[in-house]
Amino acid sequence: MCARAAGEPFAELRDVPVHTNVLWPTAEAARAATRGDISLVLCGGCGLIWNTRFDPDVLSYDAEYENSLHFSGEFRRYTEELSERLIATHELRGKHVAEIGPGKGEFLAELCERGNCSGIGFDPSYGGESDGRAGGRIRFIRDVFGATSDLGDAELVICRHVLEHLDDPVGFLSTARRAMGERAATVYVEVPAAEYLIDEDAIWDLIYPHVTCFTAHALREALERAGFHPREHGYAFGGQYLWVEAITDPTRSAAEWGANRFVGPAVDKFGERLASKRRLWSERLPQLLQEGQVGVWGAGAKGTMFLNVVAAGDMVDTVVDVNPRKHGKFVPGTGQRIKGPESLDAGTRTMLVMNPLYVDEIAVTLRDLGLSLALLTA
Repeated sequence: MCARAAGEPFAELRDVPVHTNVLWPTAEAARAATRGDISLVLCGGCGLIWNTRFDPDVLSYDAEYENSLHFSGEFRRYTEELSERLIATHELRGKHVAEIGPGKGEFLAELCERGNCSGIGFDPSYGGESDGRAGGRIRFIRDVFGATSDLGDAELVICRHVLEHLDDPVGFLSTARRAMGERAATVYVEVPAAEYLIDEDAIWDLIYPHVTCFTAHALREALERAGFHPREHGYAFGGQYLWVEAITDPTRSAAEWGANRFVGPAVDKFGERLASKRRLWSERLPQLLQEGQVGVWGAGAKGTMFLNVVAAGDMVDTVVDVNPRKHGKFVPGTGQRIKGPESLDAGTRTMLVMNPLYVDEIAVTLRDLGLSLALLTA
């Protein structure tokens, strides 16, 4: 991104499903899902992490792409807080907002409902899930955002969990900057935080579609190179997400950016820690399976990666997700059928939780179902 030569790969995963959020209609199709390699390098100049083995041609984002997290109460609390903050900070009531990559449209609809504003979203994976919400004040364009896309008079442009999927994030942001024109406007960008990945050894977050992984420094530089003026940044959702707000108007004084830690020293040992964590679970999972039936809670990216990179992952026969759109589909690579929590029975002895933020929510759900089993965070 900054044209400085990258170092040697510091972490690698081979033969993983290229799509962790495209679920399959049969076990056979799931096991035959296309695979690829991950080889991560760090730019010592801007702090960007990216996969040198990435091939964008093997990915497609259409209506079969399902990564919605809004069926979780914990996640909804996060989006409610975010929408209220954006509405208050940017005085959105009665105004127009745009979202690039809204997925199924839940957050944009929530923002427009709470803020009594209008909106437009651009996403090829949108399939009508949020049609009619916010009093019909939202319009969805079922296509990728590009040079000819019209944002209208949006004073706030939102781009959440899109940049990490792009091998040219600066080019994409430059397109967005040109679309915003000369008016005073703000862009809110949110991505998975590289700092969390490295500090917490969140290796199940290493997925093929995420070609880039941003530190705060890298995201700020990308925005500046695209013609934006970053004002502030922070971390959300237990530190898992990094956000930056940037403006189009260079005459407005920039807010204090704050401390910016470079992850280079921690990266040096990440490959070893990745291998150690894989080895730990490759030994522990077979032991748990010998003691009784083991389930995995979460058929998203984290659950898919765990099942595919840990030995005996294909021996787990219970995969649970609260998203009903996933029920009856099959996990890429390993082929387990996904079920809802209400389908669990007393035969499951241990449940592996993919995201520690959901442990309390899952415990309540299991208690309400009258089930008692051990919860372990993977």
